Amino acid sequence: MTFLSIEILITIIVGAIYIAFIGYYLLGWIKIPLYISKDSSQINLSVIIAARNEDENILNILSDLKSQTYNSNNFEVLIIDDNSTDNTYKKANEFCKINSNFQVLKLENGHGKKPALNLGIRKSKHNLILATDADCSLGRNWIRNYADYYEKHKPVYISAPVIIEHLTLFENIQAVEFLSLNAIGAAAISNKYALYSNGANLAFEKDKYLEISDAYNNNVASGDDVFFMHELKNKYSDRIMFLKSKDSIVRTQAAKSFSEFINQRKRWVSKSKNYKDSSIVVSGLITFFVNIYVSILFITAIINSNYILPFVIIFSIKLSIDLVFLIITNSFYKIKNVLILAPIIEIIYIFYIPIISIYGNIGNFKWKDRILKK
Repeated sequence: MTFLSIEILITIIVGAIYIAFIGYYLLGWIKIPLYISKDSSQINLSVIIAARNEDENILNILSDLKSQTYNSNNFEVLIIDDNSTDNTYKKANEFCKINSNFQVLKLENGHGKKPALNLGIRKSKHNLILATDADCSLGRNWIRNYADYYEKHKPVYISAPVIIEHLTLFENIQAVEFLSLNAIGAAAISNKYALYSNGANLAFEKDKYLEISDAYNNNVASGDDVFFMHELKNKYSDRIMFLKSKDSIVRTQAAKSFSEFINQRKRWVSKSKNYKDSSIVVSGLITFFVNIYVSILFITAIINSNYILPFVIIFSIKLSIDLVFLIITNSFYKIKNVLILAPIIEIIYIFYIPIISIYGNIGNFKWKDRILKK
């Protein structure tokens, strides 16, 4: 067997591993039933929003919450201002004065999203906590859908879909990438191996949060949406669920500039070295090494034409299975231009994944006008 034949064999094996890897998540996604709320729950719940320098967005999210179809007597909204340097607190406070079930708190001891969320959770009146971000938009049935789903299934933790608003090409690329992350997170929950969720759209039981002494892993700047879920998985893996419902979709904003995008991705990647959960470590390693392998073959093929065939094989395999995953999951998310952008993203990923995986664990990152340490 020649050296090239061995390389082709290795490439096929790597491709087969990746097909099995994505296929596992695809099956998990397909297993999640579409939920349509039929009942009108009357349980009491609390909505928590940590906000910092959201002067332009805070009234939008508060208006969305005021417009909910759920009875306002059955929910409270707590906005926790994380030391904003703009008019976030002032605008929120003025809104709360004329809406009795809304309250704004100032974070006075410490700073950061995790301490802000912790304050809100501990000050909340009710056991079911819904959490979203100040720069998001919600549908009118968002609370009702969560309440009905919770009463029907009694989960301890609910993750739900998040979509990036996309008007420009740059935003559309982010939206497609974000779709894959969100859908894989949902599929992993379906497979009882919860990997991650998104802090812009989730719910949980307050008493389960209070059971854990350091639910958010406060030694790490980011990860409020992951570490708590991993802790819960150790005891309640069957009661962590994904709410696959159109009414539960939360829309969030894309990074507006390349520097903001890089800082955001560094923040996401920075927490990875603190993961203790074996399933997310294995998933991350497979993703990293498959993309590294594609990158190496790409560079090698430029230098030596004998490696063009192995590169074409692995790239075609990866693009094909990724396209299948995106097409099927996008029937729910409805992100524009998936078929056009997917091949472009695959090419970008040849460089992006290895670089951001390494760069994300080096140095600090900026978030909400703060320099944060990893």
